[in-house]
Amino acid sequence: MRDLPLLPGRRAFLRRLLFAGPDAGAAAAAPPPSPLVVVFLRGALDGLNAVVPFRDDDYRRLRPTLALPAPDPAAPAGRTTLRLDDDFSLHPALAPLLPHFREGRLAVVHAVGTGDRTRSHFEAQDLLEHGAAEGQVLSGGWLGRHLRARGGKAAAMQALAFGETIPESLRGAPSAGAVRSLEDVRLATRTGDEAGVVRALAALHGEGEDLLRRSGRETLALLRRVQEIRSDGAGDGADWPADDFGGRGD
Repeated sequence: MRDLPLLPGRRAFLRRLLFAGPDAGAAAAAPPPSPLVVVFLRGALDGLNAVVPFRDDDYRRLRPTLALPAPDPAAPAGRTTLRLDDDFSLHPALAPLLPHFREGRLAVVHAVGTGDRTRSHFEAQDLLEHGAAEGQVLSGGWLGRHLRARGGKAAAMQALAFGETIPESLRGAPSAGAVRSLEDVRLATRTGDEAGVVRALAALHGEGEDLLRRSGRETLALLRRVQEIRSDGAGDGADWPADDFGGRGD
């Protein structure tokens, strides 16, 4: 795979979700590997004004009204681009990224694109999420194929997307789910006996490999995992942004 008291637990949630499995106890003494967090900017990004090639004459010639000024140390904060090196600067709205760049934890990859010539925003998205070249047909998304290739003993839920549906990049994954918020993953029961309802549903979907039973077991596996993480209450002290994007993992 956008409240705030629960935000610090988001990274702990991802760590538990991706790497807690049947052998988790045996590996408890070793630090867990870092989870992979993928952020897809579906609204698109103006790369030339996010990372500005301020010394490029063509940039100013071809963008007479859109071009941003070169970095000026004497300008007030927020009124100038931020120098990255001798050729590029950062849009002032991206100032929180500058320390990560200076520490070597952030890299900018320039002039990267695809061979797509349709000018369709939607087709371009599909190409990126499928990890495919123009005209190439691949089964599932690039993350889904990666998870299938991992094989071995997988956790009950290998990947989780924060959104309305599973994104194309996760299509074909052995086990993946989509939620708008962790608070959405709970059973509403008239008696309040959520555990009893879970046991009854587990018995109902316990045997058989038809689509309904398999989907039921996957949903219950996700529910159990989220309940475990809620009860754990572990956090990492991260300073998550207090906005809609940062709150998607509440």
